[in-house]
Amino acid sequence: MSTGGGSFTFTGGNLTAVSETFSVFRAGEPSGVPPVYSRALQVTYTYDVSGINPFYGNFIIPAPGVFLPAGSTSLFGPFYTLYGGIDNPFNLSPRNVETALIVSGTGTTDTRYSYSYNAVGLPTSRTTNVVNGTQQLTTEVLRYTYESY
Repeated sequence: MSTGGGSFTFTGGNLTAVSETFSVFRAGEPSGVPPVYSRALQVTYTYDVSGINPFYGNFIIPAPGVFLPAGSTSLFGPFYTLYGGIDNPFNLSPRNVETALIVSGTGTTDTRYSYSYNAVGLPTSRTTNVVNGTQQLTTEVLRYTYESY
């Protein structure tokens, strides 16, 4: 059995805050027994307003790589590389995420994104840096290519 809930806050069309609580309980346990898994997250986002998010509104994009950095917690479960996965919030905003600050019971994770754009405002690269406290967890560079029609 599971319980939980959450909320999304949008400002100017972009997702700016997420709150989530979630707990899983073993079936048949008496009330008052602690959950087998529980998390509570508060996430705030800021956006790079100089470019366009090419995946805005595309809600089912395959997740080419999924991993959870050691010692971290990520909104919606594991950390998705690129923009993939049906539960990835990056496709909910017309602009590209610049920062994601995740506060949970295990600490604070600060994720920063920097972009390079082409002449029409589409990203050509994104560099991701994830820091948990003073520990650098992840650095990823994503390069975009576009087909001409």
